[in-house]
Amino acid sequence: MIRRDENGHVHFGRWLDFILQALIVVNLITLALETLPNLSEEQIYWLEMIEVVSIAIFTVEYIARCCAMPCRFTISSIYFRSYPSTSARAWISAAPVCSG
Repeated sequence: MIRRDENGHVHFGRWLDFILQALIVVNLITLALETLPNLSEEQIYWLEMIEVVSIAIFTVEYIARCCAMPCRFTISSIYFRSYPSTSARAWISAAPVCSG
């Protein structure tokens, strides 16, 4: 059985969101540290490893979310609409494709 709080949110989902947000902050810090001059080869290696691992985690999380969606969206049409004061903008309309 899935445990939910008083607002109907899944407990595991809230923790997962918190962990992913913390990983985003860690990623931002490592990105900033990579720009520092005079880093040793070992420091660069570990910063790059953190980046690779976090990208792998984000990729797995994204694929899991896409697979868990009950209703998937496909691009049904792409068209351009011109506005008098701006350049043409692309608009994508997505039509739901639900199984079952």
